[in-house]
Amino acid sequence: MTTRRQDACIDISSTMTVQDLARMVVDAAERSVGGWGIEYLGPDGTRLWFGVHRRGLGRKRETVMRFLVIADTRLDGAQARSQIEQYVRNPASGTVTPIGPRQLRGYPAYLEYLRALRTAVLAADPGARVTIVPEVRP
Repeated sequence: MTTRRQDACIDISSTMTVQDLARMVVDAAERSVGGWGIEYLGPDGTRLWFGVHRRGLGRKRETVMRFLVIADTRLDGAQARSQIEQYVRNPASGTVTPIGPRQLRGYPAYLEYLRALRTAVLAADPGARVTIVPEVRP
């Protein structure tokens, strides 16, 4: 089965509290990958929103992808799952459109975020179940 890039996600089940897992999800975004950065945009209930942006000169940023991580409680801890929601089709116009079959700009930064999150979760809870689709080596 082939996974399209826009279907890439992380699925986490942990015995941590949902607050600790949500804090870890946000803290993992503090990293930059090359010329790309991931910025925490804020919460919307159990949804935590993020933007992948191209680092430019000065304060201007070009956001090329938006994704969310839904963190929720389970009987024995917490669970979380990421999902790419939008990408910028035409960066010059700044229009954000729903995802489609095109190559996703900022995808390597998103995958690096998923790897960093997996590493952080497993360090805090070695018994956690963490799956990245498509599977990405640590």
